[in-house]
Amino acid sequence: MDLRRLRYFVALGEELHFGRAARRVHVVQPALSQQIRVLEEEIGAPLVERTTRRVALTAAGGVLLEHARRVLADVEQAAVSPQRAAPGVARRRPGGLL
Repeated sequence: MDLRRLRYFVALGEELHFGRAARRVHVVQPALSQQIRVLEEEIGAPLVERTTRRVALTAAGGVLLEHARRVLADVEQAAVSPQRAAPGVARRRPGGLL
């Protein structure tokens, strides 16, 4: 399972529309559909119910959406937190040593 697929899935889960989700993540709709299918194969369960009129999350999809949002938020935080430490500023060790 990779982060790109999770991002695609979160977009689909929030938009509940393949076209809008694809635009949101800057890919074409067939590519998004294919990646969602791959994710479903990796998970081993259908994540979305597709009809000609609507897209809905399955129970497994709802659970994954919650976890995927948290994972992506954690990854974003992990990328931002070190940047908040001022570059070039040495942190003092306990005892006053650099």
